[in-house]
Amino acid sequence: MYNIYAYTHEADSETYLVVPLDGRSLITYQEDMLAENKLPHYLPFFSKFESTVYNLYYKITRMATLSYVLEDRELNIKYYLEIMDSIIEAMKVRDQYLLSENSLIIHQDYIFVLPTGETGLIYIPTQISTSVETAFKNFSVWLLDKLDSQAVAASIPLQMLFRESSNFDLTIIKQTLQMVRVTSEGNAPDVNIPQVYEDMAGERKKFKQNEPAKKAKSKPKLSLFGLFGGKKEMEHDAKESERDDLKQSFEEGGRAKNAYLVAPKSRGDELVKIEKKLFTVGRMDTMDLTVNDAGVSRLHSEINFDGYSLYVTDKGSKGGTFVNNKRLAPEQPKKLHDNDALKFYTTEYVVKIVNRDI
Repeated sequence: MYNIYAYTHEADSETYLVVPLDGRSLITYQEDMLAENKLPHYLPFFSKFESTVYNLYYKITRMATLSYVLEDRELNIKYYLEIMDSIIEAMKVRDQYLLSENSLIIHQDYIFVLPTGETGLIYIPTQISTSVETAFKNFSVWLLDKLDSQAVAASIPLQMLFRESSNFDLTIIKQTLQMVRVTSEGNAPDVNIPQVYEDMAGERKKFKQNEPAKKAKSKPKLSLFGLFGGKKEMEHDAKESERDDLKQSFEEGGRAKNAYLVAPKSRGDELVKIEKKLFTVGRMDTMDLTVNDAGVSRLHSEINFDGYSLYVTDKGSKGGTFVNNKRLAPEQPKKLHDNDALKFYTTEYVVKIVNRDI
C-alpha cells in the first residue's frame, strides 16, 4: 500500500529517515504546529528545500522498524494491545489537532520501535490519497498474524472485527480491544521489548557473519511516492528497499563507506574519490569533477553521498546522465550501487562503494 521513496542519512552520529515530497506542497502550518507541540507517538521531523524538492528528515537513531523487530518473533497479547493502543492514541491526537486524516502513516515498515520499547509513527504534512481506514485494517491484520498460539483464542473478537467486518469505528475498536484485554489479563507474560530489540541486533550480527552467500534477488520497481495515488509516479530501479537499507544500517552499526568513480583503462585508470555530501560534475573548472566533453553542461550532474547511500541527479543537462545506459530524467535522484556504470554524456565511470580505501 504505502510505497515511500525514503532512505537513511547519517550525520553527526545521528540517523534520519528522509522522505522527499516529490513536488508536493508542504503544509507549513502543520509543520509549525508539530514543531511546537511534542505529540505522543509522533516522530519529530524538520524539512529542507533541496534541489527543488522538499525533504522531510525524521530522526531514527537507535530505532528499528516494527516489521524488523517482529520479523522472526511471535507476539504475545500484551504487547499486541500496547502497539494497538499507541496507534489509536496517535489517531486520537491527530483528530484533536485537526491534522490531515491520511497523513499519519500506518504501516509496519514505517512504525518505529524506540529503545524504550515505545512506538513512533511518521506524519507527512502534505495531501495523501491513501485511505487511513484501509491502511489501519491492513496493518491490524498483519499484526494479528504475528500473534503466538496462546494469544490466538483470546484474539477471536479482533479477528472477526478486522478480517470479516467492513466497519471502521474507533469506539467499537477500542471496546473490542478492552474486552480482549480483560479476557486475557494475567495470561501473558510481560515482554521486555528494549531487551528483545538489543538481543535481536546481536543475534542478527552473529548470524550474518556465519550466513552462507545467497543469490541476489531482483527487487520490484518502487514508485517515487506511490502513496499519493492519481497519476502514475516516476519509477526508480531499486536493488534495495528502504527496509533493506534500515536492516543493513542496524546490522553494520551504521558503518560508513567510501565511494569512488573509476575511469576505464583507456583513460588511464583515473580514480575520483567522492569526499563531499554534495559533489558537483560539469564542464566548469569550479566543479568537484571537471569533465572536458563537448556534450557535458557547465553544471551537468550532482552526486549526494551521506557516507552510506549514493545518489546522482541530472541537472537538466543537454547531453544527459546515464546509469547502466539508461538516461535519467532531470532533477530525479537515482540511487547508485557498487559496479554501476555512470556516464556523463559520453564520459563513463564505474561506481565503487566499498568499506575501505582503494
